[in-house]
Amino acid sequence: MLLGIGGSLHAAQGKLRLNEWTRYGSLVEQGGICARFAKIMEMQNVIDGDAGRLWLVRRKYAGAIIREASLMEGLPAATDSEINRLVKDYAKRLVTNLVTDGGGTCLD
Repeated sequence: MLLGIGGSLHAAQGKLRLNEWTRYGSLVEQGGICARFAKIMEMQNVIDGDAGRLWLVRRKYAGAIIREASLMEGLPAATDSEINRLVKDYAKRLVTNLVTDGGGTCLD
C-alpha cells in the first residue's frame, strides 16, 4: 500500500520504491551506494579519527542527495529511516562486488 494523496511512491513500510520512480531513481541508487561505501570507510576512525570523520560527512552528504532526489521526483522528502534502509540494502551487494573479480574472488 502506498501512502499519501496521488499515490506517493513511499511504501507503507518506510521503503523507497525506486523501481516506480520516473526520473531520479538512478541518482538515489548512486547515493545509496556512495553512502554505503562511506559507511564502510568510516571504520578508519579506529586508526585515523580525522579520516573516519571525513567519511561520516561524506555519508551524510550522500543521504542529503537521496532526500533531495525524492523532492525532485515530486515526493515527500525521504525520511532518515527510509534512507538508512536503502543504504543497508546496498551493503551485501557492495561488499560482494568489492571482493569479487568476475567469476572469482580477489581474496583467492
